[in-house]
Amino acid sequence: FNGANAFTPPAPGTYVIKAYTELAGDVIYTNDTTTLTITVNPIISTFPYIETWNNLAAGWTLTVENPIGTTQLYGLVTGLTGPRGIANDTSMRANFFNGSSLRREILKSPLMDISSLANPVLDFYVAYKTYTGGEEDTLQVVLSTDCGVTFFNASTVYDKSPSSNPSLATRPPAAGSFVPDSAIQWRHETISLANVAGSENVIIGFRAKSRYGNNAWIDNVIVTDVSSLCTDAVTIPGTSVFPGAAHNSSALFQQNDTAIICKNNFFTYDFAAFDQDNDSLVYTFTNALTGPGGGTNCATSVASPPPYSAVNYS
Repeated sequence: FNGANAFTPPAPGTYVIKAYTELAGDVIYTNDTTTLTITVNPIISTFPYIETWNNLAAGWTLTVENPIGTTQLYGLVTGLTGPRGIANDTSMRANFFNGSSLRREILKSPLMDISSLANPVLDFYVAYKTYTGGEEDTLQVVLSTDCGVTFFNASTVYDKSPSSNPSLATRPPAAGSFVPDSAIQWRHETISLANVAGSENVIIGFRAKSRYGNNAWIDNVIVTDVSSLCTDAVTIPGTSVFPGAAHNSSALFQQNDTAIICKNNFFTYDFAAFDQDNDSLVYTFTNALTGPGGGTNCATSVASPPPYSAVNYS
Protein backbone atom coordinates (compact mmCIF):
# COMPACT_ATOMS: atom_id res chain seq x y z
CA PHE A 1 0.00 0.00 0.00
CA ASN A 2 1.46 3.32 -1.02
CA GLY A 3 0.51 6.76 -2.23
CA ALA A 4 -3.06 7.68 -1.32
CA ASN A 5 -3.61 4.10 -0.06
CA ALA A 6 -0.55 4.04 2.22
CA PHE A 7 -1.14 2.47 5.62
CA THR A 8 0.84 3.88 8.54
CA PRO A 9 0.01 2.23 11.89
CA PRO A 10 -0.71 4.99 14.41
CA ALA A 11 0.46 2.94 17.41
CA PRO A 12 1.74 -0.53 18.34
CA GLY A 13 -0.90 -3.24 18.20
CA THR A 14 -2.57 -5.76 15.90
CA TYR A 15 -4.14 -4.57 12.66
CA VAL A 16 -6.27 -6.43 10.12
CA ILE A 17 -6.03 -5.31 6.50
CA LYS A 18 -8.56 -6.53 3.93
CA ALA A 19 -8.26 -6.05 0.19
CA TYR A 20 -11.17 -6.60 -2.20
CA THR A 21 -11.47 -7.11 -5.95
CA GLU A 22 -14.38 -5.97 -8.06
CA LEU A 23 -15.04 -7.40 -11.51
CA ALA A 24 -18.18 -6.89 -13.55
CA GLY A 25 -19.99 -10.18 -14.09
CA ASP A 26 -18.09 -11.99 -11.33
CA VAL A 27 -20.53 -14.38 -9.66
CA ILE A 28 -18.01 -16.14 -7.39
CA TYR A 29 -17.46 -13.93 -4.39
CA THR A 30 -15.59 -16.36 -2.11
CA ASN A 31 -12.20 -15.60 -3.62
CA ASP A 32 -12.56 -11.83 -3.90
CA THR A 33 -11.09 -10.93 -0.50
CA THR A 34 -7.69 -11.38 1.07
CA THR A 35 -7.01 -10.68 4.74
CA LEU A 36 -3.65 -9.77 6.27
CA THR A 37 -3.04 -9.54 10.02
CA ILE A 38 -0.15 -7.29 11.03
CA THR A 39 1.34 -7.05 14.51
CA VAL A 40 3.22 -3.80 15.15
CA ASN A 41 5.53 -4.13 18.14
CA PRO A 42 6.74 -1.13 20.15
CA ILE A 43 10.19 0.20 19.31
CA ILE A 44 12.68 -0.31 22.14
CA SER A 45 14.03 3.10 23.16
CA THR A 46 14.65 2.68 26.91
CA PHE A 47 18.03 1.29 27.93
CA PRO A 48 19.57 -0.82 29.26
CA TYR A 49 17.46 -3.37 27.42
CA ILE A 50 17.65 -6.77 29.11
CA GLU A 51 16.38 -10.12 27.84
CA THR A 52 16.77 -13.12 30.15
CA TRP A 53 14.16 -15.28 28.34
CA ASN A 54 12.23 -15.94 31.56
CA ASN A 55 9.62 -13.38 30.50
CA LEU A 56 10.15 -13.19 26.75
CA ALA A 57 9.69 -9.66 25.46
CA ALA A 58 7.48 -9.07 22.45
CA GLY A 59 9.15 -8.61 19.12
CA TRP A 60 11.67 -11.47 19.00
CA THR A 61 11.19 -13.20 15.66
CA LEU A 62 12.82 -15.88 13.55
CA THR A 63 13.98 -15.92 9.94
CA VAL A 64 14.89 -19.24 8.33
CA GLU A 65 17.54 -18.44 5.73
CA ASN A 66 18.27 -21.98 4.59
CA PRO A 67 15.35 -24.36 5.37
CA ILE A 68 17.26 -27.65 5.31
CA GLY A 69 15.32 -30.32 7.19
CA THR A 70 12.29 -29.76 9.39
CA THR A 71 13.84 -29.31 12.87
CA GLN A 72 13.85 -25.67 13.95
CA LEU A 73 17.15 -24.58 15.46
CA TYR A 74 16.05 -21.83 17.84
CA GLY A 75 13.74 -22.37 20.79
CA LEU A 76 13.43 -21.65 24.49
CA VAL A 77 14.38 -24.47 26.85
CA THR A 78 13.82 -24.68 30.61
CA GLY A 79 15.62 -26.87 33.13
CA LEU A 80 19.26 -25.89 32.71
CA THR A 81 21.68 -23.87 34.82
CA GLY A 82 22.11 -20.37 33.43
CA PRO A 83 25.09 -18.01 33.60
CA ARG A 84 23.96 -16.67 36.99
CA GLY A 85 24.12 -20.17 38.45
CA ILE A 86 20.34 -20.47 38.82
CA ALA A 87 19.03 -24.01 38.40
CA ASN A 88 15.91 -24.69 36.30
CA ASP A 89 16.62 -21.54 34.34
CA THR A 90 15.36 -20.74 30.84
CA SER A 91 17.71 -20.03 27.93
CA MET A 92 17.61 -19.80 24.15
CA ARG A 93 19.00 -22.91 22.45
CA ALA A 94 20.40 -23.27 18.95
CA ASN A 95 19.65 -26.95 18.42
CA PHE A 96 22.62 -28.01 16.33
CA PHE A 97 22.42 -31.45 17.97
CA ASN A 98 19.21 -32.31 16.09
CA GLY A 99 19.07 -29.64 13.40
CA SER A 100 20.06 -30.71 9.91
CA SER A 101 23.52 -29.81 8.67
CA LEU A 102 23.55 -26.54 6.68
CA ARG A 103 20.27 -25.29 8.18
CA ARG A 104 20.62 -21.56 8.89
CA GLU A 105 18.38 -19.30 11.00
CA ILE A 106 18.52 -15.76 12.42
CA LEU A 107 17.01 -15.00 15.82
CA LYS A 108 16.01 -11.33 15.55
CA SER A 109 15.57 -8.81 18.35
CA PRO A 110 12.77 -6.25 18.52
CA LEU A 111 13.33 -3.03 16.59
CA MET A 112 15.48 -0.62 18.59
CA ASP A 113 16.02 3.13 18.53
CA ILE A 114 19.56 3.52 19.90
CA SER A 115 20.01 7.14 18.82
CA SER A 116 20.35 8.15 22.49
CA LEU A 117 23.35 5.85 23.09
CA ALA A 118 26.78 7.41 22.54
CA ASN A 119 28.67 4.10 22.81
CA PRO A 120 26.13 1.29 22.28
CA VAL A 121 27.25 -2.23 23.14
CA LEU A 122 25.69 -5.69 23.16
CA ASP A 123 26.47 -8.08 26.00
CA PHE A 124 25.37 -11.68 26.18
CA TYR A 125 26.43 -15.06 27.49
CA VAL A 126 27.11 -18.14 25.37
CA ALA A 127 27.68 -21.81 26.15
CA TYR A 128 28.70 -24.43 23.59
CA LYS A 129 30.59 -27.63 23.03
CA THR A 130 30.76 -29.64 19.86
CA TYR A 131 30.03 -33.35 19.54
CA THR A 132 33.35 -34.90 18.50
CA GLY A 133 35.37 -31.78 17.73
CA GLY A 134 34.97 -31.92 13.96
CA GLU A 135 31.56 -30.27 13.46
CA GLU A 136 31.78 -26.58 12.49
CA ASP A 137 28.58 -25.17 13.99
CA THR A 138 28.69 -21.38 13.76
CA LEU A 139 27.19 -18.49 15.72
CA GLN A 140 27.30 -14.96 14.31
CA VAL A 141 26.08 -11.59 15.57
CA VAL A 142 24.64 -9.49 12.74
CA LEU A 143 22.79 -6.17 12.47
CA SER A 144 20.06 -4.75 10.26
CA THR A 145 18.93 -1.16 9.69
CA ASP A 146 16.24 -1.98 7.12
CA CYS A 147 13.85 -3.96 9.34
CA GLY A 148 15.59 -7.27 8.74
CA VAL A 149 15.76 -7.26 4.95
CA THR A 150 19.57 -7.35 4.95
CA PHE A 151 22.16 -7.99 7.67
CA PHE A 152 25.80 -7.00 8.20
CA ASN A 153 28.51 -7.39 10.84
CA ALA A 154 28.76 -5.24 13.95
CA SER A 155 31.87 -3.16 14.61
CA THR A 156 33.14 -6.08 16.66
CA VAL A 157 32.92 -8.94 14.18
CA TYR A 158 31.47 -11.98 15.94
CA ASP A 159 31.71 -15.12 13.82
CA LYS A 160 32.66 -18.09 15.97
CA SER A 161 32.89 -21.82 15.43
CA PRO A 162 34.78 -24.59 17.25
CA SER A 163 37.92 -23.95 15.18
CA SER A 164 37.78 -20.14 15.08
CA ASN A 165 40.26 -18.11 17.10
CA PRO A 166 38.90 -17.46 19.67
CA SER A 167 36.70 -20.54 19.63
CA LEU A 168 32.95 -20.68 20.13
CA ALA A 169 33.48 -23.61 22.53
CA THR A 170 33.20 -23.08 26.27
CA ARG A 171 33.63 -26.79 27.08
CA PRO A 172 35.61 -29.67 25.54
CA PRO A 173 33.91 -31.86 22.90
CA ALA A 174 31.68 -34.63 24.20
CA ALA A 175 28.99 -36.94 22.89
CA GLY A 176 25.44 -36.48 24.10
CA SER A 177 23.18 -33.45 23.90
CA PHE A 178 24.86 -30.54 25.70
CA VAL A 179 22.80 -28.83 28.42
CA PRO A 180 24.68 -26.42 30.74
CA ASP A 181 24.61 -27.53 34.38
CA SER A 182 27.01 -24.98 35.86
CA ALA A 183 27.64 -21.23 35.58
CA ILE A 184 31.28 -21.87 34.67
CA GLN A 185 30.17 -23.41 31.36
CA TRP A 186 29.11 -19.95 30.12
CA ARG A 187 31.25 -17.14 28.67
CA HIS A 188 30.51 -13.41 28.68
CA GLU A 189 30.71 -11.73 25.26
CA THR A 190 30.78 -7.96 24.51
CA ILE A 191 30.12 -6.56 21.04
CA SER A 192 30.59 -2.94 19.99
CA LEU A 193 27.66 -1.51 18.03
CA ALA A 194 29.56 1.64 17.08
CA ASN A 195 28.78 1.26 13.37
CA VAL A 196 25.06 1.75 14.05
CA ALA A 197 25.38 4.39 16.79
CA GLY A 198 22.79 7.11 16.28
CA SER A 199 20.43 4.81 14.36
CA GLU A 200 16.71 4.85 15.06
CA ASN A 201 16.13 1.51 13.35
CA VAL A 202 18.33 -1.40 14.52
CA ILE A 203 17.64 -5.12 14.74
CA ILE A 204 20.22 -7.40 16.35
CA GLY A 205 20.42 -10.89 14.92
CA PHE A 206 22.00 -14.12 16.15
CA ARG A 207 22.67 -16.19 13.03
CA ALA A 208 23.00 -19.93 13.71
CA LYS A 209 24.53 -22.25 11.10
CA SER A 210 24.21 -25.94 11.84
CA ARG A 211 26.80 -28.57 10.98
CA TYR A 212 25.00 -31.21 13.06
CA GLY A 213 27.29 -30.79 16.05
CA ASN A 214 25.99 -29.93 19.51
CA ASN A 215 23.82 -27.34 21.21
CA ALA A 216 24.70 -23.66 21.57
CA TRP A 217 23.00 -21.54 24.23
CA ILE A 218 22.39 -17.78 24.49
CA ASP A 219 21.29 -15.91 27.61
CA ASN A 220 21.25 -12.54 29.40
CA VAL A 221 21.16 -10.34 26.29
CA ILE A 222 21.81 -6.70 27.22
CA VAL A 223 21.99 -3.58 25.05
CA THR A 224 23.32 -0.55 26.88
CA ASP A 225 25.56 2.51 26.73
CA VAL A 226 29.13 2.60 28.08
CA SER A 227 31.57 5.41 28.74
CA SER A 228 34.32 3.60 26.84
CA LEU A 229 35.00 0.18 25.37
CA CYS A 230 38.12 -1.84 24.65
CA THR A 231 37.57 -4.55 22.05
CA ASP A 232 41.14 -5.74 21.59
CA ALA A 233 41.66 -9.47 21.09
CA VAL A 234 44.97 -10.90 22.29
CA THR A 235 46.53 -13.68 20.21
CA ILE A 236 49.71 -15.49 21.26
CA PRO A 237 50.68 -17.74 18.33
CA GLY A 238 52.69 -20.87 18.94
CA THR A 239 55.85 -21.87 17.11
CA SER A 240 55.28 -25.62 16.81
CA VAL A 241 55.01 -27.00 13.27
CA PHE A 242 53.64 -30.46 14.00
CA PRO A 243 50.30 -31.41 12.37
CA GLY A 244 47.40 -29.66 14.03
CA ALA A 245 49.56 -27.00 15.70
CA ALA A 246 47.42 -24.25 14.14
CA HIS A 247 44.49 -25.49 16.22
CA ASN A 248 46.34 -25.47 19.53
CA SER A 249 44.04 -23.39 21.75
CA SER A 250 44.67 -21.26 24.81
CA ALA A 251 43.07 -22.26 28.08
CA LEU A 252 39.93 -20.31 28.98
CA PHE A 253 39.04 -19.11 32.46
CA GLN A 254 35.36 -19.59 33.22
CA GLN A 255 34.85 -16.76 35.72
CA ASN A 256 32.30 -14.48 34.08
CA ASP A 257 32.67 -11.09 35.71
CA THR A 258 34.86 -9.05 38.03
CA ALA A 259 34.49 -10.15 41.64
CA ILE A 260 33.12 -7.63 44.14
CA ILE A 261 35.08 -7.90 47.38
CA CYS A 262 33.81 -6.37 50.64
CA LYS A 263 36.33 -5.30 53.27
CA ASN A 264 36.74 -7.73 56.18
CA ASN A 265 34.45 -10.28 54.53
CA PHE A 266 35.35 -13.77 53.37
CA PHE A 267 35.12 -14.37 49.63
CA THR A 268 35.87 -17.07 47.08
CA TYR A 269 36.96 -16.73 43.46
CA ASP A 270 36.75 -19.59 40.99
CA PHE A 271 39.90 -19.92 38.86
CA ALA A 272 38.57 -22.97 37.02
CA ALA A 273 39.70 -23.17 33.40
CA PHE A 274 39.57 -25.68 30.60
CA ASP A 275 41.50 -26.39 27.44
CA GLN A 276 39.53 -27.75 24.50
CA ASP A 277 42.60 -29.64 23.28
CA ASN A 278 42.73 -31.46 26.65
CA ASP A 279 46.18 -30.08 27.45
CA SER A 280 47.34 -30.32 31.07
CA LEU A 281 46.84 -27.08 33.03
CA VAL A 282 49.17 -25.97 35.87
CA TYR A 283 48.32 -22.96 38.06
CA THR A 284 50.86 -20.52 39.52
CA PHE A 285 50.46 -17.07 41.10
CA THR A 286 52.39 -14.16 39.65
CA ASN A 287 52.38 -10.38 39.78
CA ALA A 288 49.90 -8.44 37.65
CA LEU A 289 51.61 -6.50 34.87
CA THR A 290 50.89 -3.12 33.33
CA GLY A 291 49.33 -2.70 29.89
CA PRO A 292 51.16 -3.36 26.61
CA GLY A 293 52.07 0.32 26.25
CA GLY A 294 53.44 0.56 29.77
CA GLY A 295 50.16 1.73 31.34
CA THR A 296 46.59 0.54 31.64
CA ASN A 297 45.34 1.62 28.20
CA CYS A 298 44.31 -1.46 26.23
CA ALA A 299 44.11 0.36 22.88
CA THR A 300 47.70 -0.47 21.91
CA SER A 301 47.59 -2.84 18.92
CA VAL A 302 51.09 -4.30 19.35
CA ALA A 303 52.65 -5.00 22.74
CA SER A 304 55.91 -3.29 23.62
CA PRO A 305 58.87 -5.66 24.16
CA PRO A 306 59.31 -7.24 27.61
CA PRO A 307 60.15 -6.97 30.41
CA TYR A 308 56.95 -5.45 31.81
CA SER A 309 56.60 -3.70 35.14
CA ALA A 310 54.31 -4.89 37.93
CA VAL A 311 51.11 -3.05 38.76
CA ASN A 312 51.48 -0.64 41.68
CA TYR A 313 48.65 -1.17 44.16
CA SER A 314 49.62 1.67 46.52
